[in-house]
Amino acid sequence: MIKAPPAHSYSRLDTYSSCPLSYKFQYQDKMPRPPADPLLLGAALHDNFEAYGNHCLAKKLETDLSAVAAIAKRVLADQKQPLPSHLHDRYNLLAQQFAEMEMLNADNLVGIELDIAFTSDWTKCNWFDKKVAFRMKMDRLYKDGDEARITDYKTGYGEGNPFQMKCYAAGVFKLMPEVQKTKAEFSYVGTGYVANKTFERKDLPALVEEIEDKCAKVSDDKKFQPTPGSSCQYCAYVANCTAKPSSLVIIKTPKDARQIAEDLFVLEAQVKAKKDVLKGWVQGHGDVETSSGRWGYGKKETIAVRDMAALASILELRKIDPMKWLSITGGELKKLYKKNDGLKEDIAPLLDVKVSESFAAMKLKKEEVES
Repeated sequence: MIKAPPAHSYSRLDTYSSCPLSYKFQYQDKMPRPPADPLLLGAALHDNFEAYGNHCLAKKLETDLSAVAAIAKRVLADQKQPLPSHLHDRYNLLAQQFAEMEMLNADNLVGIELDIAFTSDWTKCNWFDKKVAFRMKMDRLYKDGDEARITDYKTGYGEGNPFQMKCYAAGVFKLMPEVQKTKAEFSYVGTGYVANKTFERKDLPALVEEIEDKCAKVSDDKKFQPTPGSSCQYCAYVANCTAKPSSLVIIKTPKDARQIAEDLFVLEAQVKAKKDVLKGWVQGHGDVETSSGRWGYGKKETIAVRDMAALASILELRKIDPMKWLSITGGELKKLYKKNDGLKEDIAPLLDVKVSESFAAMKLKKEEVES
């Protein structure tokens, strides 16, 4: 039996597995979350895939490349949440690639973007049935005799979760008692790569047990503790998280490290841009105070000595060693080097040069970028 409520789905279970607190914020507290680019792109593309599939089905065609542009344009215009303009090129490219790779087999097709729902005892029900316990949406479902094939189209770069395949397979076996073998596949539209796994009916008890165990874990949870990790930096609810800020970003793999390094370049650019904008506001409206402090203009005093020789004489009269207090910066020395050939070599024996390492963002040199 599926322990419910709540009504479960693969995506909800995946969210809970990633972070129970994020699950609570999204599905129980129903806290608003800003739409992320990958989600907006994925939603628009799946609408496109459905529209293109239904077009080919109506025209009794395996594919129709001549209709791709018109369908893509219509679907884009119908989006409830507009797709940002910087994603339009990617959207159109993937719509075209999908049409080139997808061949619709109407004879064996069970459905396109199928909404499938079950009650707690795995009885098929309506998607919005009051007793619904588990839902799944299948991009494509084919059946040939006692074999079925489910295709889920992936529009991003991340690897699909094998547990999603298990959910699909269990759903098909429960939905179609005559099916003895089910192939679940992830089709990556951007690369053309297809990952798949075949399940047999004898696998059904183990599949059901795993799904029901995960559902029970969610239903029984009363605390919904956060599980900090590298994915926290992308979480829409990070500002509401109860975990300590120092634990919200964890590097476990080289991929995590590269992503954080890339994020830092972006964040530094954003900080500079925000400072520039805030500076303009302060100039016109005055200082900005927050609970953390104040942004505004403060007095900064710098002192320059016009006559260094006279200053040295005064210090000597007061028995103060002037050499201890008279200095020249490394930056000033480098400027002198540029203007005076051979000066660097003459001064080098007089210098005590200390080299230290510091953590900082470094831009690639031109030759490194080109290579």
